[in-house]
Parts: sequence; C-alpha cells; structure tokens
Amino acid sequence: MEFNAMLKEDRRRCILQFLEGSSGRTGSLPFLVMVLDMTGHRISSKDVAEELSWLEQNRLVTLDAPGGVVVATLTRRGTDVAQDRLRVAGVKRPEVA
Repeated sequence: MEFNAMLKEDRRRCILQFLEGSSGRTGSLPFLVMVLDMTGHRISSKDVAEELSWLEQNRLVTLDAPGGVVVATLTRRGTDVAQDRLRVAGVKRPEVA
C-alpha cells in the first residue's frame, strides 16, 4: 500500500475515534482540523473536508452545515468501525496493545 493511502486510512480512523468519544458524537470541521493536527496529521481544512465527505459516502458519518460550519456526526455504522466491530476498507484498524 502506498504511503499516502496509509495516511488517509489513519486520518479516517482518528476522526471516527474522536467522534466516538466526543459529546453528542459530533465535531465541527475546524475542531477536527485541530484534532488531526494534534495526532500528527497536519493537513488543510479542504483535505479534512474531503475525508469527511469520504466518511459520509461510506455511511460512517452524516454531515450538516448549521450556520455555514460543517459538523460531522458519527453514525451507528461509524461507531461500529471506531470500536473495531466492523471493518471498512479505507479505514485503518485500531492498533492492538
């Protein structure tokens, strides 16, 4: 697997796991940019929006834009992936300690 594809899979996992642990299982685009930055994924808002779009297309999150700010909400399917109960190609599996 190429390095960029591995990074995308890891970013998607980070987003899902963050949403799974957040209040209301939601997170705004600006906040998700900061979360990814803290996990070593320093990417633009545009790139995070593309990852969110991919997650939405795979029914792992829903997206809404109240007041023009994109907000992602984890779906039941997304929760299953975040908890490693379901595998989806394109999302890195959590590491086992």
